[in-house]
Amino acid sequence: MNNKIKHENFENHKNLSNNRLRAIIYDLEIDLLKMSLDPILLELKKDLHLPLNEIKRRFFIPNYYFFLINKINFESLILSSFNDHELTMQYIKTLKKQYISSIKLDMKKKDALVNSLQNLELEIYFSGSIDALTVEQFYRIAPEFEKRSFFSSDLGCAKPDYLFYETIINRLNYEAEEILIVDDNLEALNSAKLIGFYTLFYDGKYDLKGMISNNILHS
Repeated sequence: MNNKIKHENFENHKNLSNNRLRAIIYDLEIDLLKMSLDPILLELKKDLHLPLNEIKRRFFIPNYYFFLINKINFESLILSSFNDHELTMQYIKTLKKQYISSIKLDMKKKDALVNSLQNLELEIYFSGSIDALTVEQFYRIAPEFEKRSFFSSDLGCAKPDYLFYETIINRLNYEAEEILIVDDNLEALNSAKLIGFYTLFYDGKYDLKGMISNNILHS
């Protein structure tokens, strides 16, 4: 993800002196979800005879955002991005299979994360600006988190939109200051901070439990 900073510069935007924290919302894209769009983009470059930067421009602006918030499906994403080319549904279906096969979810790391945080006695949720196809793969592998996740394709908005975090508050029925947002995207953290969440920059490289316990719960 973009907007990363080094661990030694991370900021606890608030300190939880009264220990009201009830839930942690962990960004799935920090280190649990890996995916690559490169094979699809390169395939389109080869078949459509367009420069790669033009392929990326069409793919990501603005259609990919609507794909992330589930306003359009994968087929519509491709058709609207390259509407000046005649693409068959069979061709798009092949691209879709490539896209799904690129989604890699590290469930062992997810289980280790959940286990390490359990004795903090906090509810654990996952979040992410993730499309419906990716979410489907996650729920298929980890169905127990279907009601404990906040993804852009379910909420109809994506980070760093304020609405993303306001929707979380409404769905959990908690106060913002009772929730810790863990993310590696500074823009997303700043949006959450402005609404009143506790925030923690984390890039997956250090002991998250220790960071939460030492820097937030017992600060």
